[in-house]
Amino acid sequence: VMKSLEKDRARRYQSANAFAEDIERYLSGLPVVAAPPSIAYRISNFVARNKLMVGAASLLALSLVGGVVGFAWQARIAQAQARIAEQRTAELAQVAKFQAEMLGRVSALEAGKLLSADVQRRHRQALGGLALDQELQQQRAAGFAQEWGLVNATDSARQLIIATVLQPAVAVIDSDFANQPVLAASLREVVAERYRAMELFDQALQLQQQALAVRLQELGDGHPATLRTTAAVGVLHRDLGRLDEAEPYYRRALEGYQQLGADHPDTLLATGNMGALLRSQGKLAEAESYYRRALAGFRKVLGNDHETTLTVVNNLGLLLRNQGRLDEALPYYVEALTRNRELFGPEDRDTLVSMHNMSRLLQAKGELERARDLSEQGLRVSRRALGSLSVQTLTFAATLGSLQVDMAEYDEAIALMTSIEAATRESYTGSNRFRIARLLNSLGRAYAGVGQVETAGRYLSEARSIFARTPGPNPADAQRNARALAELGERSSGGSP
Repeated sequence: VMKSLEKDRARRYQSANAFAEDIERYLSGLPVVAAPPSIAYRISNFVARNKLMVGAASLLALSLVGGVVGFAWQARIAQAQARIAEQRTAELAQVAKFQAEMLGRVSALEAGKLLSADVQRRHRQALGGLALDQELQQQRAAGFAQEWGLVNATDSARQLIIATVLQPAVAVIDSDFANQPVLAASLREVVAERYRAMELFDQALQLQQQALAVRLQELGDGHPATLRTTAAVGVLHRDLGRLDEAEPYYRRALEGYQQLGADHPDTLLATGNMGALLRSQGKLAEAESYYRRALAGFRKVLGNDHETTLTVVNNLGLLLRNQGRLDEALPYYVEALTRNRELFGPEDRDTLVSMHNMSRLLQAKGELERARDLSEQGLRVSRRALGSLSVQTLTFAATLGSLQVDMAEYDEAIALMTSIEAATRESYTGSNRFRIARLLNSLGRAYAGVGQVETAGRYLSEARSIFARTPGPNPADAQRNARALAELGERSSGGSP
């Protein structure tokens, strides 16, 4: 059976004219009637009729696709560069951390001990090479050790560290890290902390100010590193007695840290620092609220034995003593001194500060023998640990001198205090000049005790002048000076020698 070739009548042309019209449509590029136009057919015919417009659209599409591809490629490059930068940043952070750890181990006290031991060892070796009997060698070694003991090895080591470590470190930072300002700022901060540990506050302040300028520009004022340096600049201004200059830095740091939360360690530290500044400014009641807030937070967050907690314990006791609340201050002083000794040793700076404060409290309570013993012990240790011209050593000496005056040991007091008078005048500037007035007042009382009225009057009058301008945090200092002047006036009017 043959298959029929006849098509569906509905799909056949109805006439020759219809067929001819379809041919005309085809030749003209129009869709034919015989079958629905396919998508490909419609597109090809549209392109044929609109070549110019389609060509422009194609170029635009190609450029868009090229842009997307180029953007993706650039994004991949940027991501790779970001990974490299992140790795480089981590490496630089490790460099800064390493430098901080290494410089943090630099100690004038330890270097002084090593220097003394090495010099004496080498001297004994040199004696061993001489044709001397054993007894004579021992005598000469003992004599050399005694002579060497006249040199303060801590002071010598301090100068050696400055000349061979810190100053070269700053030079290297300036030359080798000029194109890495953020890293340079971190390294300057490390060196500044070493300078401050050696009580060279001007050098430390210069470095911290340079670090702060960089961090403000590169990181912004709210960055944790910027806030840390802001606080450090304020502390150094306070160390130098520039309380009015310090205050804006303290407040700026505290406001920034408060964004981290009230119990964040940095917020608590800034709160305690604010209390310390207010105390130095004589704003004792306001300072107490900051101290108590900081202490409660540190006990909770860091624990009772953390060095920062103990610093605030010590400071709160000091504030209470300044307010004349001696019995309230005593337990804080006992806690600070006991724990600092146990945790950090007798030569630690915080231990020495606690010893001095306890001595002053015992003096205020009239327990002069105990106060003197503590001051003498602290003075010996401070000279060895910090050097004879350190601020802490001068402070111990001045307090011991005032205790000797209270105990009528006038000649000893004069000898001690005149030996530190020049260094004290040089060390305390700005709002810290009240410490000079304390020494001068004690000297005036000592000279009055040995009958040198004119000299006593000169020292007491100069002390009064300084107290009038910079009274310090303890009102009792100026009151003691006023009493001494009144007593001297009574003696003079009564004809006493």
